[in-house]
Amino acid sequence: SRASVWLVLRGFFLNPQTALSFWLLQKEKQEKNIMGDRVIIGGKSGCPPEWITNGLEPPQGEKDMGSWKAAVYTDEQQKRLGVDEFGHKEPANLGAIGPAWTRGEIEKPEGTKDMGGWTAAVYTAEQQAKLGVDEFGHKK
Repeated sequence: SRASVWLVLRGFFLNPQTALSFWLLQKEKQEKNIMGDRVIIGGKSGCPPEWITNGLEPPQGEKDMGSWKAAVYTDEQQKRLGVDEFGHKEPANLGAIGPAWTRGEIEKPEGTKDMGGWTAAVYTAEQQAKLGVDEFGHKK
């Protein structure tokens, strides 16, 4: 069964249907220029938070933001789901390491190569001949 999802708006808990109805009413009022202040529900650009739109587990905690309260993920949820308090995914630990020259295993490349939007550090022809590597430092 699907978990019940609640939105927090100006300190009130609203179920999704009520929140949607409220949002549509506010939008209609704004379009008619009746309401002076703008009401934004959810995350960036007025979009609902990711846990609503993508069917993720809702946050179980609450954080006082001064004049309002934010729904946040608890420490337990953060560890279990791999997210921060606001539900943003923590970077995966891929076990990646930098190039060999950053670890002192080979000398640093002395050349550069335009990659069409970014510049790569590359080994010069002299370095390639001396070290037995291609321009990116891979053994030949």
